[in-house]
Amino acid sequence: MTMNPISIWASSNGPSLCDLPAEIRLDICDAILDLSNIPRSYGYTAPLHIPHKTALHTHGMLLVNQAISAEYRQAFYERTKFFFRIDSHNAFRGIPELALQDQAQGQDAAETAAGLPNFWDAPDALLANLRHCTLFVEIGEVACHRQSAHSLSVLVRPSAGLRSFSPTEAPTLTSDEDVAAKDAAFDAAFVAAVHKLLDGMLQLRSVQLVWETTPGIRSYWETLTGDWTWEGLGEPFLEILMGKRLLREALVKVGDKENDLTRQAKRVEGKWMLTTIIRDLRIVVYMQ
Repeated sequence: MTMNPISIWASSNGPSLCDLPAEIRLDICDAILDLSNIPRSYGYTAPLHIPHKTALHTHGMLLVNQAISAEYRQAFYERTKFFFRIDSHNAFRGIPELALQDQAQGQDAAETAAGLPNFWDAPDALLANLRHCTLFVEIGEVACHRQSAHSLSVLVRPSAGLRSFSPTEAPTLTSDEDVAAKDAAFDAAFVAAVHKLLDGMLQLRSVQLVWETTPGIRSYWETLTGDWTWEGLGEPFLEILMGKRLLREALVKVGDKENDLTRQAKRVEGKWMLTTIIRDLRIVVYMQ
């Protein structure tokens, strides 16, 4: 008689796969994932819609017992890379402060305050268990969107045949100082949300963070008032990521489609090796 593999794994009578060393069990989990044709990468740019029953049917090993479920989850996350994009389709949902006051959604604001920024309906547990992740942030495109509170949006809307001001913002944009303050608040909200998101990724081993600063309409490149530079968006996040105990490799990139600056950090024998990449030029520095 042939016994179900899961029954063998969970059996308490006689030899069991649970008697094998943990590293071999993880290899078996990895083989099961391959045989089940589970993808090795996922990309999320919109809210997730994964039926609970479908997930359990696909990942039946989660139902064996707590120990095997934990090892199966570990194998899944170790082998899987996740790609997340923040753009105008989800930014205002995850960071309501970016939107014009008359378009902000109070319900989303309350949900965001309670947990991680809710860009994709991804469970906090999924984000907390990620090992390998790319986060692509379209800050330029979001700022130009007609729903945005950024000054770029005010400039773009007339050219798109839209009203230049909303009733709630018209009295506030009375000087260059007001515009700069509004844009600074926009940037601060964006930075704080991405910081919170990365903070919630507790198990990261490798991560790529890309700040794409190209405005949605190229003719407005020269009108930027914010600090979309390496010092403003890159360096603080590289320091945050290098402070993560489990992280082994980080890449942070800031720039537009013509100019950008990339820094890569790798942990080598307990020390961080930093590589600065400006086009084809690479500068390598070792540090503690």
